[in-house]
Amino acid sequence: MRKTVILFSLMLTLLVLASCSKKPFQTDLPAEPAGFDYKVTSAKVLEKGYYSEKITADTEVSFYVANNDEKDSQWSIYVVDDELTDEEIEALKSREPDLINNGDIEIEYGKWIYVFCDGPTEDVLHFGWMADFA
Repeated sequence: MRKTVILFSLMLTLLVLASCSKKPFQTDLPAEPAGFDYKVTSAKVLEKGYYSEKITADTEVSFYVANNDEKDSQWSIYVVDDELTDEEIEALKSREPDLINNGDIEIEYGKWIYVFCDGPTEDVLHFGWMADFA
């Protein structure tokens, strides 16, 4: 039994020493900022009549429609200062959108986006931004 314990201890010591001689991972790579990526389907929009999201960075937000449907759909994107009531959301539709379908918008921290689509579609609106570390 004593020989077994000594042999086991010796094997364990060899394993520990062998693992200590390995080179560490490269740590001088710059850290990449976190990215935010959202996917909005027409089902999500039609559920309430709109989709909204608070922007949590001072950054450029990129919007892109992935065309999965044969017919073209229109996605209207509005940028507002605060979260809106139902009445304000209805009134929002009467003005020109800040963006239709694809493009980039410079948006300040804490502003809201509201998204509308013109009906059921298989298309998906993607939007996102890279986090800014100050």
